[in-house]
Amino acid sequence: MDDILINDLARLKGLSAVGDYIVVRQDGKIMLHNIPSPQPFAALIQLVGKNCDALPLPAHFPRFRHFLLSRESGENLLIFPLGNYYLGFIQPPHITSRQAASEVLDFMKGLLHQEK
Repeated sequence: MDDILINDLARLKGLSAVGDYIVVRQDGKIMLHNIPSPQPFAALIQLVGKNCDALPLPAHFPRFRHFLLSRESGENLLIFPLGNYYLGFIQPPHITSRQAASEVLDFMKGLLHQEK
């Protein structure tokens, strides 16, 4: 993963919608995180991301936008595809899943425009 992108993704911790986060390559290698013990979380992110990518969708459907694992605590898990990587993060309970997804998608769109 490009070092500039890694530095940009490290700014995720400044988003109000993002608690703990991890960026995992499709083969499971951890690229970036702010989690004390990231291995089990990385395995989950990789498994869910790869399975979402493997869904047999019609050709005109784009890649999955994000995956949401809703938890009773409100600390939901969201997973986003990032090229050959997956971003997984815990949404704080005071933020709605819609707000969290929207904030992260806007952040990622900003990164894409910055690269051009």
